[in-house]
Amino acid sequence: MTDTATLHKRQNQMMSGIYVLATPIGNLLDLSERAKLILSNCHLIFAEDTRITRKLLTLLNLKKPPLGIKSLHKFSEAKTVANLNIKKKNEIIVITCDAGTPAICDPGARMISHCRSIGLRIFSIPGPCSLVSSFSVSGFELSKNEPLSFWGYFPRKIGEQTNLLMKMRNMGGFVVFFEVASRLLKTLTAIQAAFGPETKVFISKEITKVYEAHWFDSVDNHLTKFKDGNSSPVDATRGEFVVTLDVPKAVETDLEDERLRKWIYALQPHMTNADLVKILSRELQVSKKKVYSYVIRN
Repeated sequence: MTDTATLHKRQNQMMSGIYVLATPIGNLLDLSERAKLILSNCHLIFAEDTRITRKLLTLLNLKKPPLGIKSLHKFSEAKTVANLNIKKKNEIIVITCDAGTPAICDPGARMISHCRSIGLRIFSIPGPCSLVSSFSVSGFELSKNEPLSFWGYFPRKIGEQTNLLMKMRNMGGFVVFFEVASRLLKTLTAIQAAFGPETKVFISKEITKVYEAHWFDSVDNHLTKFKDGNSSPVDATRGEFVVTLDVPKAVETDLEDERLRKWIYALQPHMTNADLVKILSRELQVSKKKVYSYVIRN
């Protein structure tokens, strides 16, 4: 029978391979003891920003690994992978990013896939992840068979926004994405137009940091607060946000209804409702009354 001490020793044994290591998103104390152990014994680190990783090692009183710290940012990952030459199979190699978990809106996925294809073992060193951390304090309850989906950064182009919002509606459930402060109001306005003013939205900023802040309200109230600048003593005009929506699943519609809804989403931000009704009624051969009812609902 294996005792607890033996089991603990086996768990902490470091085998050669690739270690995908999450780093703190704000609070240094969130770095696990296992992560520190890997960083202190690895042979090579691939980092999104080598300067930030060097700073992390310094704060932890750890030395630079024997084979150094190499860059693995989004603009160089493909080239780095193509030129990768791991000579020894017994090396411990770390993939890390500036903050959070690699390969989630950060570099790492191509490197991981390549290393697996050449027979290297891949290990997860879990830790902070802003989208999971934000959802955990949202108060949203994830029921059985209800989806929780992550969509990366909210798109900037109107057409891409329209397609994404329609996908969200068709899926329903809880959706999470990132947004920068300069575009938050525009994104909330798009959400309001797509899902209605009462849509519940949870917004997080500076998670685990000194000025951590959260806002939970309807999208309509969010817009009022952020426009007035009274949302919080925290400066809400800087940084990045994690946004979570409770999206009701769309009801099944016939092809004509679906086509009408797509055009409304695409054109409504660019013209008055009166012009929209006139144009869609003429171009799609649909009665103005039907178009108007859809415009009001959407």
